[in-house]
Amino acid sequence: MKKILVIQGGGRPKGNTAQLVDSFIKGVEEAGHSAVFFGRYIGEEIQNINA
Repeated sequence: MKKILVIQGGGRPKGNTAQLVDSFIKGVEEAGHSAVFFGRYIGEEIQNINA
């Protein structure tokens, strides 16, 4: 099993990049791997993530 870090910097929560990332993560999990997502959108505060 692989652990994959997904970093997204697209500006819109429901934009094209967000949809692509969601599909990628779904495929990763269906293949038996795990994914950790880190993303930031316009107007959103950065939060500290300890994974």
